[in-house]
Amino acid sequence: MVENMKKSFDRERIRLGARIRSFRKGCDLTQESMAEKLDVSVITLSRIENGATVLDVCLLLKMSKILKVPIDVLVGRHQLMTEAKRRRRKKQAF
Repeated sequence: MVENMKKSFDRERIRLGARIRSFRKGCDLTQESMAEKLDVSVITLSRIENGATVLDVCLLLKMSKILKVPIDVLVGRHQLMTEAKRRRRKKQAF
């Protein structure tokens, strides 16, 4: 059970990194410029985007502001809520 939780956590960390990368690119920011705005190294940002490191909450807040994206969208919570609503509507339709 613990191993399943670890795998799930690892997958979510990778998804978060991919979302961060996608929003960064959508804002036409390079890793260098984003890292500078966050006051971290390019290597640190790269590790976050690749899911190789756990993201600090304070850094997540900064990213949200820089990218002009609500935190729930950045972490994928908004997407999960939308999918859950869609499933509920499907069930109600039957």
